[in-house]
Amino acid sequence: MATKYGLLFFVFVLLQSCGADKTSLLARTWKISELKYSREVPEAMRASIQTEIDRLKSGYTITYNADKTYQALMDGTATSGKWSLNFNSSKITSTGPDGKAVEYRILELSDARFSFEAIEGGEKVIFVMVPAQ
Repeated sequence: MATKYGLLFFVFVLLQSCGADKTSLLARTWKISELKYSREVPEAMRASIQTEIDRLKSGYTITYNADKTYQALMDGTATSGKWSLNFNSSKITSTGPDGKAVEYRILELSDARFSFEAIEGGEKVIFVMVPAQ
């Protein structure tokens, strides 16, 4: 019986270490490095989409604070809210000023890169973020 509980404890500790909280990796200011679409952008829309991507790259940053709040800046206009990571840091939930919570799947989170998958206009988009300087 003691062996069974010892094994369960070992598995629990192992699972906890694999899903370590990555709050400290996320808590910084990020900017967009690139956007990847799940489908090819139609030729007629490429120029306008690229213009919008370039605007986001140059004018958007988001700061995730350790107190689980965030502030996003787009061309000098600020938006704030709250954020949280799930138990194994594979998803982030962002709650905006309107109180609406949106969940995103994290693809990568390291000191140098934060990428996540979002649904924008019915399309899957991958945001690749890097630390802002």
